[in-house]
Amino acid sequence: MLITEPAGQAHQRHGDGQLWGIRAQESRGRRIMLLKALSSGIATDCAGCCQTLPPGGRTAGQRARHGGSVRRIDGTIAFSPVWNWTADDIYGHHARNAVPVNPVYIRLRELGAPAFLQRISPVVDPNSLGYGRIVWLRHSSPDLYERLRAALPRMEEFC
Repeated sequence: MLITEPAGQAHQRHGDGQLWGIRAQESRGRRIMLLKALSSGIATDCAGCCQTLPPGGRTAGQRARHGGSVRRIDGTIAFSPVWNWTADDIYGHHARNAVPVNPVYIRLRELGAPAFLQRISPVVDPNSLGYGRIVWLRHSSPDLYERLRAALPRMEEFC
C-alpha cells in the first residue's frame, strides 16, 4: 500500500524512473537486491564492454557501468547513484559540496540513536516497526507521537 499505490500514481504522472538515495551498505537486504540487479544488468546490458576492463578493475568498472539501477516487477526503474558509496563517501561529498545535513539525522544523533538507526523513512512502516523508529519519535517529537498513538493505539506494542 505504501509503495504500490504511490508508485502507480507516479508512473502515470512522471514516467517509470525513480531516484533512490539508498546504499548497499545500509542493510543486507539492500546489498543483495542491488548485487542481484548488478548481475542482471551485466547479463542483459553488457555487450562485451566489460571485457575491455583490466582484470584488477573489472569489478569496480562493472559496478560503475551496470550498477545502481533496479528494474522492479511493476515496471519501475529505480536509480541509486550512491548505491556503492560508504557513509564516509556520503559525508565527504556533503562536506566538499557544502550540502547541509538533514536535521533529522542531527536530531537522531543528539538523541543517541546508533548510526544504523539514523534513517529518513516512514516511522509507521510494517517493515521497520521492530527497529525502534517509534521509540525515537516518542523521544524527539512527543506531540506527534501522541497524535499517532491516539490514531493507532496498537503502535505502543512496538515501543
